[in-house]
Amino acid sequence: MDYDLHAAVPSLEDQITSYLGENPPASRAELCEALGVSRTTLGRAITKLIDAHAVISLKGEEKTGAGRPSALFTSARSCAYSLGIVISRASFAGVLLNRGGDVLIAQSIPASHPINYLEALDATGALLLERARTRGIITDYVHTIGVGLPVPMGSNVSHSPHSPYPSRESVTGIISRRWKGSILIDTTARLCALSEALWGAGQGYPSILYVRLSNGIGASLVVSYHLSGGDLGFTGELGHMRVPDVHTPCACGKEGCLETLASIPALCAQCDVSSLSELAMKVSNRDSRTLSILEHAMDAVGACCANAALLINPRAIIVAGELPEAIPQVSDMLAHGLERELIPAMKWNIDVVRAELGPLAAAQAAAYAATTTASSIKKEHEGTR
Repeated sequence: MDYDLHAAVPSLEDQITSYLGENPPASRAELCEALGVSRTTLGRAITKLIDAHAVISLKGEEKTGAGRPSALFTSARSCAYSLGIVISRASFAGVLLNRGGDVLIAQSIPASHPINYLEALDATGALLLERARTRGIITDYVHTIGVGLPVPMGSNVSHSPHSPYPSRESVTGIISRRWKGSILIDTTARLCALSEALWGAGQGYPSILYVRLSNGIGASLVVSYHLSGGDLGFTGELGHMRVPDVHTPCACGKEGCLETLASIPALCAQCDVSSLSELAMKVSNRDSRTLSILEHAMDAVGACCANAALLINPRAIIVAGELPEAIPQVSDMLAHGLERELIPAMKWNIDVVRAELGPLAAAQAAAYAATTTASSIKKEHEGTR
């Protein structure tokens, strides 16, 4: 699935909810004048919004003489329209948005280990429902649901019966137990990249390579303001590029993958520590062996990014994940490895920047992606009739 990062032309329904969200209740005549549409066109859009519980019809002031009181319309600010849940190896995050895109509920909790992805999805959904009820948020009319998981979720992915990864069917099943609506499923890394491109460190860059350094290593690609998923959604498997002279078996079935050298578990094993916090402490204490291992690993990450850059020429590389959050120096180490592998006779002008946003922004991006994708599919369908 590809996502267009250009600001979409708002639909009439979007314009109505935006206007009503910023103004007092308005009549049909006031809406027609403000939005420049006919009563017939407005009526069709208003009916859709009322059916979706995104707009509420109120009784207007009594008229003198014949005729019924004019109806007034207002935005249903406390009615959830879209849901986003993103599971990472560090946290479970979820948001509920109304039809205008306002955040109604936002919740992030630390991940419990070992992670059961289906249980994590269900628990996060249950927590959002509980918080919504206590705050009087209506959740009966959620139309679109975006889900992110830190595992391959391309349209052609098939996992063995013994795989720890859930199938798309099982994810759909667990979400549908509590929520009704169209469901979009993607990887956590791509939804994090989408949030950075829309609202974070990637704003304004037409082309981006987003690199996530965590328990695994993933990447996402923005080209000409499009976040690309490739033919089957498999773009960004940076962690499974082979590294010269590395022969460690990888969980993917290959050996010598970048993840076996530069992921958090691989670095902890090489540095004889049991956690990222211990690794960060050794770096803070300037332990020479730890710094040498880390520099070698980030040099390899930079080289893999350079290989990608030689093909796609990004304007920026966004470095994200738990590793740079705990050890900010890895961004500079990666940049040095990148520079060494680029063609020296050419001026590349690639910015290497740290990610700015967290898991809640990724969950909001999941809800955004689900809503915009559903709208695009609907428009394509209407165009074929």
